[in-house]
Amino acid sequence: MSGRVRRTLLVLHGRGGLAGDLPQIMEAVPSDWRTVALQGPVPLNGRYQWFQVQDWSLPGPLSTDVAPAADHVLDWIEREAERAPVGIVGFSQGAATALHALRRAPDRIAFVVALAGFTTFDGERGDAKLTRLRPPVLWCRGDEDEVIAADDVRRLSEFLPTHSTLKERIYTGVGHKVPSPMVADVTRFLQEQARRLDHSRQGG
Repeated sequence: MSGRVRRTLLVLHGRGGLAGDLPQIMEAVPSDWRTVALQGPVPLNGRYQWFQVQDWSLPGPLSTDVAPAADHVLDWIEREAERAPVGIVGFSQGAATALHALRRAPDRIAFVVALAGFTTFDGERGDAKLTRLRPPVLWCRGDEDEVIAADDVRRLSEFLPTHSTLKERIYTGVGHKVPSPMVADVTRFLQEQARRLDHSRQGG
């Protein structure tokens, strides 16, 4: 990749996590990526979250809940990623933040990997553009995940097919975690995206 801007992969932890909380993902990323683990901006009992949900009576977070976290990620991209293609892997609340960043800036994020993720139920400024661009999204989840509510799963299953080029993987007997088969699928997806981005940069 000499003479070219190196592609960047951001890794976002879940609620109550720290940067680097997904070592199994970090270790599996192919070496031709610049990999950066970001930390949520909101303190939570000595650890961090990406956002607070302001009204738990609603059937999911609002865009206004998640937008500051998404902008935190987008600000980092603006400062640190230069012209590099950027993809994001997020777990749980990190996945929600990654998807929301994509919904706010669909031109700046090349793809998202959402592990046990969810999204808001109201609109965002880039949603209409996403229906045209259809960026790649890999959505991985366990079929015994008791943390992500059924309404959250249903909302994302309705949103992603119309706003992305979706690959969905469901893991039997898996709860709210990142098992080795999920890591393997993420690795394969990253390899596919590297080839796609290289092909695009070569004008193909």
